[in-house]
Amino acid sequence: MNEVINKSNWISVNDRLPELGEYVFIVIEMKYEHETEIETVVDIGWLNEDGDFDMINDWNEGQQYFQITHWQPIVLPKKEKE
Repeated sequence: MNEVINKSNWISVNDRLPELGEYVFIVIEMKYEHETEIETVVDIGWLNEDGDFDMINDWNEGQQYFQITHWQPIVLPKKEKE
């Protein structure tokens, strides 16, 4: 994973998956055709009824390698008292 993403703060998809339909942050590792490096991006996604992740953006266009490795819940900030 990229240095900016500390994987100890994320839940591995091998350990457990989010609830069906719950919006979460997801870590996507991908490699484009004719490239040697694996790029890591973060997006918002959800687990669909087929047990696969759907996501806001379409990252798998023209990629040779594409894998969702980690996720974490989206926690909204608390509203400040006025």
